[in-house]
Amino acid sequence: MKKDAKQNQLSFLSIEKKIEQSTTTVTEIRVPIFLPVAKIAHNSKIALEFKKNSNILTLKTSWGEVKLRGRKLLTSVHRDILDCIYSFNEQTQLCMNGDIEIYFYLSNILKHYGLKNPNANIAWLRKQIEEIRDLTVDYKRNNGDSFDFNIISNLAYKEEQKMYCITLDKKYVKFYESELSINYKKELPKLLKIENPIIKTIIRWFFTHSKETKFKLETVLTAIGIPTDFLSLRMMQTHKKTIRENIAIFNKFGIDFDFKDEIFFYTGNENVAFIPSLFHNVKKTASIAKPVSDLKSYHGTSLVVADKEYTISNIELMLDEDREPEYYLIYIGNEESFKYTNKDFKKEKKFELELIEWLEANKDKEKK
Repeated sequence: MKKDAKQNQLSFLSIEKKIEQSTTTVTEIRVPIFLPVAKIAHNSKIALEFKKNSNILTLKTSWGEVKLRGRKLLTSVHRDILDCIYSFNEQTQLCMNGDIEIYFYLSNILKHYGLKNPNANIAWLRKQIEEIRDLTVDYKRNNGDSFDFNIISNLAYKEEQKMYCITLDKKYVKFYESELSINYKKELPKLLKIENPIIKTIIRWFFTHSKETKFKLETVLTAIGIPTDFLSLRMMQTHKKTIRENIAIFNKFGIDFDFKDEIFFYTGNENVAFIPSLFHNVKKTASIAKPVSDLKSYHGTSLVVADKEYTISNIELMLDEDREPEYYLIYIGNEESFKYTNKDFKKEKKFELELIEWLEANKDKEKK
């Protein structure tokens, strides 16, 4: 089979590989599922509201609305633990029912988390994971799509593997498939050393932006779960003081802050990578220059890539929420997909012609 020069623009993903290569989804950072505190005081405003509403808390940002239900709200500590499990596990396995199992050693997770005596904190770690399991997330996108899931459905010790295992609930796995995910594993050791949870949460939030960008202080605080409408002048001054004291830490992650205009600047981070939705998280362009029938004619076509054969079930032109270059997703069955990226920022018509050339070059000639 002829090898195409543009084949390096293609990446193969399944949900299992997507989770292995990610730290979390962008949405789990952009809506405050994990509150920017290390511990929630029982008499804090957010804790009292949670209790008043029968252990339900609703938060809304520019990126969507989330309703949290459970016996306890999640914090920056829970986010750190999940990041460690996703980054330092031993094995990820897709189950027949759609769940994902992640195998790991508790002591290894505690070591990476930064505790000097991991074995003395096993019970504490299990408790944190159980609290993640007990929270139900009801997330609604701005376009009306909604998801209701528990991130973890089960924590167990597997005697055969001599390891612990968390089971990611199949509803959460479906959500993960549809989302743009993010990989900041290279930055995680440095991130975990930060003590202040607000600073840590702001850094994670900026990681979700792939380009140079700037945001007002109020926008960032609201986005991470600190609604500025309800902040006293004293609390706002406290947050500004915290930012000032940690400006050197921000700078290490490509973030700066203008204290006069109260604006954050982010230059991007080469150690942070993005993995696209496997389905429909991205917005379709308003128009497609080439008739749709030209692409539909490839549905059912067999492709041979890296000596493996795949059958196309769908092709769609997509555009991600950060307005990155347009790309096509070629769906293979119900779980796997290719991403073909418009790296040269070609206009739609030229890009489609390039994709058709690639399809023709990689079609299984023997099937014709």
